[in-house]
Amino acid sequence: MSDKTCGESVSDGIWNRKPCANPAKVERNGKFYCGVHDPVRLAKLRSKQDAIYADRFEARNKKHQIERAAPELLAALQALDDACCADLEDRENRITFRKALISGRVAIAKALGETT
Repeated sequence: MSDKTCGESVSDGIWNRKPCANPAKVERNGKFYCGVHDPVRLAKLRSKQDAIYADRFEARNKKHQIERAAPELLAALQALDDACCADLEDRENRITFRKALISGRVAIAKALGETT
């Protein structure tokens, strides 16, 4: 196989293409490939890169989800702080506190991507 060359074509500048000059290392479906253009190696590399990009996308998506929910979380925390400082013996203050607690829980669930 050492007398054979890779069957892929590579760019020769901007417009032209020429055959790859690397010696063939593997044969796939009757076609010879060098180590650079081996389709099996390229498929493994692509799947590994796809997994990396999927992880990055997921992390970025979660970050944006939390950033979008930040104003709502802040408002819920301020409402809880106001309600905690109030006298909870009063029925109206207890209702306000419960509403603030519920809105805080909803905001947290939204930030975590949970449905309520």
